[in-house]
Amino acid sequence: MQAKFKGVEHTPAPHPARGIYGFIFFTFCAIFLVTYGLWIVIPQDLIDTWPYQPPQKYWTAAVPIFFCTAFFLFAFFIYPSLHLLHDGKITDASAVTDRHAIPTTIATQSFRTTLKIKQNTLQGFSMKINKSSQDSSFDELVRKIPIPSASDINIEDVSKILYLNDCFEKFSMNN
Repeated sequence: MQAKFKGVEHTPAPHPARGIYGFIFFTFCAIFLVTYGLWIVIPQDLIDTWPYQPPQKYWTAAVPIFFCTAFFLFAFFIYPSLHLLHDGKITDASAVTDRHAIPTTIATQSFRTTLKIKQNTLQGFSMKINKSSQDSSFDELVRKIPIPSASDINIEDVSKILYLNDCFEKFSMNN
């Protein structure tokens, strides 16, 4: 038994009301474009004879330039500034993690220990044989390394990788 949907469904699919509004908007835009084009092309002497005086020709260039400038300011300054106001401080914990983050688990911690042991074994093993050779024992050893479960990288680990290695290299170069 299917449940009946009550209420109006808001979808982007075409329906008669949207078609009517679209036709009216298209017609208005076409009339406005033709009027704007005629206003630009008709000489000012002829326009001065009309009982209704449209704005000066200066505005044919000023209005589009104004809208382009306003769009540029909004797109490159105001909109990003609103996002910056919405964001928290850089020292806030939400800049690093959020409620959707998958923390590193005990299984991942044990994976790190296992991986370190396997890497040491691989390094010693790779010294004995050439990696490019098709030795089945090397391939078997590589296949035994487990794939970790998906999780977010701890910020401390990221900082150590990005910044601490450089500090050690600079310190060792100075000594």
